[in-house]
Amino acid sequence: MIGLERKSSIREIKRSPDPYSPWQRGCNENTNGLIRQYLPRGIDLAEFSRTRLNRIAISLNTRPRKCLNFQTPLEAYEKIISDHQSPSTIALGA
Repeated sequence: MIGLERKSSIREIKRSPDPYSPWQRGCNENTNGLIRQYLPRGIDLAEFSRTRLNRIAISLNTRPRKCLNFQTPLEAYEKIISDHQSPSTIALGA
């Protein structure tokens, strides 16, 4: 297995899922299912306009997720960015 592990005499804690084990990647598999509601498997994305694809992305990114404590992905991303932004970059508007 590739990934970070910590072994102890009681148990083994895995930091990454095993290959071919989708049940270990709940949030990822849930997101794939949500995408499939809009874009069925095997569809050619060239059939969709950029505007339509952007609407799908906005819809997915503003939907609360259990794996994010019922935050939207957009809210979680904005929190990460604000937590790591230094005062100098805020003043410069970067």
